[in-house]
Amino acid sequence: MPGYFEGPLFQKLNFIVHQNPLDMKLLFTLQNLKAIYFPALALFLFNACGSPGGSGLTEQDKEFLQAIHPAIANAWNAGDRQPYLDRFTDNALYMVPNLELVEGKEAIKAFVMSFPDFALEYSVVEIWGSGNIAIIRGKYVGKDTQGNVTDQGKFLNLFKKNSEGKWVSTHDIWNSDLPAASGNTGTDD
Repeated sequence: MPGYFEGPLFQKLNFIVHQNPLDMKLLFTLQNLKAIYFPALALFLFNACGSPGGSGLTEQDKEFLQAIHPAIANAWNAGDRQPYLDRFTDNALYMVPNLELVEGKEAIKAFVMSFPDFALEYSVVEIWGSGNIAIIRGKYVGKDTQGNVTDQGKFLNLFKKNSEGKWVSTHDIWNSDLPAASGNTGTDD
């Protein structure tokens, strides 16, 4: 498997640079980039986001973020979808499987309110972040009214602390672990 700097893009850049000897300084820079770029990027991300496990978050923040999805599921299963919706910012992005991006809290509300009745279970796998940004990674299971699993998968939610100090979701993406339903494959036959 080629390294990050051995792929077609860098082969093309090396070719261009070798065709113009005046740009040897660029070639030197590209060849040494691999020695400094990734360690610097890793250090930046580690400091900016904190290490996995949430060491950049307060204990109070971690407790709230750990509890938000189970609380949402409990309300949902009791017939109250409002806590599910309340966590979103006005301009949140909702990325669901096999559909276009849903943009904004009102559009998310319309979309979510169209869901049929089903039970929802969440399990949080990890929380990490720093300061006013946090990411929650987890798993979900959806069951119909007879208790049969209708969907299961994983999710990522990006939260930020708003000006009032409340954690709100700016981005929500979830993907099913189940095979796509047969039928429309998106191709013209």
